[in-house]
Amino acid sequence: MTGVQTCALPIFELDKRYFAELAAVVRRLPSRERRIVEPLVSLEITLQNLVWAMRLRNYFNLPWEEAEKLLFPTGYAEIPGLAQNLYELPFDDPAPWEKTKYGRLLGLFRDGRIDPEGAEGAAMKYLYLRTRRLFYGNPFTLSAVYAFFRIKRYESMLVKSVSEGVRMNIPPARLAEMIGAS
Repeated sequence: MTGVQTCALPIFELDKRYFAELAAVVRRLPSRERRIVEPLVSLEITLQNLVWAMRLRNYFNLPWEEAEKLLFPTGYAEIPGLAQNLYELPFDDPAPWEKTKYGRLLGLFRDGRIDPEGAEGAAMKYLYLRTRRLFYGNPFTLSAVYAFFRIKRYESMLVKSVSEGVRMNIPPARLAEMIGAS
């Protein structure tokens, strides 16, 4: 096993299992509900895979052949292709990122290099906004229940981030910037 597989395997396996079960549950929903919620679930799984691939490349320098084995497309066939496209982009030039499907969302640069943490934050914020739209646009459906729990998960993540920032004495303006509230 490579170093990344050894240290990240338990967390990776939990994510992989969670998203596989989530996708399976969504596929079993009645067609009306499935049409509403599946695009959001597909988007979440796609963004999680893309951020995961960015981290594998940036932090572990894995070649694409190894990184591809660690993706969890859970039945969404376009994910490996999207991940490979982003995987091959330069991490020090924003121009090519602008031309890809999710590159504008994930191609955040800090200090002249790609920022996987910023990309994850941007992805989660985008997903949160889409989830709110689903929640308010589809009352009295199972989709609204799913959206409600996703919104609460995002909000709890923000509370956790703010709490940790306060504990670490991060100035409020910097903290707001870090969590995307500025």
